[in-house]
Amino acid sequence: MNETQKEIKAALDMLSALSVSGDVVDMMAAVKIHLREAYRLAAPEKEAADG
Repeated sequence: MNETQKEIKAALDMLSALSVSGDVVDMMAAVKIHLREAYRLAAPEKEAADG
């Protein structure tokens, strides 16, 4: 895991600790999807191919 991935993971962990409801649920889900994709893209080539 590189530094970029560590920062993205920290952001995801903080978002996961939040309690959300109502209209915010869909927005939070979309944010997490984009952060997970950013995490995947931040992986070195070999790691990205494995995961």
